[in-house]
Amino acid sequence: MKLNNLMAGEEILKDVRLHRATFLIPLTFCILAALLWIVAGISKNPSLSGGGLGMFLVLGMITIRAVLQYFSSTYVVTNRRVLIKVGLLSKKSVETLLTKVESIGIEQPLLGRILDFGTIVIGGTGGTKEAFSNIDQPNEFRMTIQEQIEKNRSR
Repeated sequence: MKLNNLMAGEEILKDVRLHRATFLIPLTFCILAALLWIVAGISKNPSLSGGGLGMFLVLGMITIRAVLQYFSSTYVVTNRRVLIKVGLLSKKSVETLLTKVESIGIEQPLLGRILDFGTIVIGGTGGTKEAFSNIDQPNEFRMTIQEQIEKNRSR
């Protein structure tokens, strides 16, 4: 990934995205709504057809939102910082120096453990905590942060 706000001598060590499971629920319901719309059209039931079309359009917009969220989210560990940017129109950006990271937690439901995604909670000095959901490979992300913190301590 190319970031335009890296400091001199800063290198990207780990770059992850949101997990593809982000699309699972919206896409599943979008397909079901499309099937309802098709079945209602075949059965010539106008009330079902309109409802199916409405559900399909709403769920289609939710799916498009998930796609935009997927492509506009960045989770990066460098040799100096953790950089997280989420959002397209409204943006949330967290840049934490590795020297200021006090804790890194991971929350994974059963499906998250199976498919390797979860929520990362980064605790910084001063008691600040930032949580980011549906991150792909959260254990590797955490491990990269911890390894780099240890390398920086030994210098």
